[in-house]
Amino acid sequence: MSALIPAFGVFTLLFSSPVAQAQSIPATVKPGLKVSVTDQRGGSVEGRVQEVSDRFVRLSVKGRPRDILIEEVVRIERPDSVKNGALIGFGVGATMGLVATAFDPQSGGLLVSRTLGNGLISAGIGALIDAAIDSRRTLYQRGPGPQARLHPVIGRHVRGVAATVEW
Repeated sequence: MSALIPAFGVFTLLFSSPVAQAQSIPATVKPGLKVSVTDQRGGSVEGRVQEVSDRFVRLSVKGRPRDILIEEVVRIERPDSVKNGALIGFGVGATMGLVATAFDPQSGGLLVSRTLGNGLISAGIGALIDAAIDSRRTLYQRGPGPQARLHPVIGRHVRGVAATVEW
């Protein structure tokens, strides 16, 4: 009976108010930023941030506002665009075109075509590579709530239960 009262007190304390934990969206989530919000049901919504308050996050999804309660937000991520991959690819390709033209005896007539041609082809390859890599940046991740687990303890001449509590 004496072990039951403290255990009951701990479980009551942990599970009495799960919403009481203060959740705050960081200042890096600003209006105008394109984000992907994952809710507690596992659904994902992509849009631009219109407003962040202490109760909800308002997104503009296809021109319409959509409010998501702070309690339902599990993760906010910023998706990566393929623009940087295309720019890196163009820079590498254009440089290779310039180097190839410098070592060619007909360098004057092929400078523009080699530089732009290599740059554009490499920009396409860079965009494809960047699109294949999922490099989302997590701006907010909700931490795990309070958890309580029971584990069986079985051994030679020992039978029982161990409890693990995390908060």
